[in-house]
Amino acid sequence: MRTLGSVSQLAPVLLRHLDAYAELAGEDLARSRAQIGLAAGGMLLLLASLLFALQMLCLAAVAAAWDTPARMPVIFGLLGLFTVLATGALIHLRRLLRARTPVFEAVRREWEQDRRTLLSLLSRDAGPEITTLQQGVTDEAVA
Repeated sequence: MRTLGSVSQLAPVLLRHLDAYAELAGEDLARSRAQIGLAAGGMLLLLASLLFALQMLCLAAVAAAWDTPARMPVIFGLLGLFTVLATGALIHLRRLLRARTPVFEAVRREWEQDRRTLLSLLSRDAGPEITTLQQGVTDEAVA
């Protein structure tokens, strides 16, 4: 019976914690959404600007070398340049993806702390019935 009394006292606390977890999850999602939106908008503008500038640069280089013997080396040089740039961009993107913060980091951290606290409280106050439940004994064997 002592176990049922402990559970009934813990229920409101657990419900408040669940509400706090939901609030933390909402804050994490809002923060992530804002960061992703800002990064995507800036990245899109940067990519469009760079693409236009590079197209103009390539057009100018090919036009300047068109009637000369350097036409093909200029074209292949531009191909090599863009290959190197694409490889560098890929490496940078991989680093960014590895360094990002998980979406529910705060919720996970709080849940782990609360789980440890709850386990220590239950193990300190637990009678033999809770200990046997944790060891896999069914509810009928305890009652």
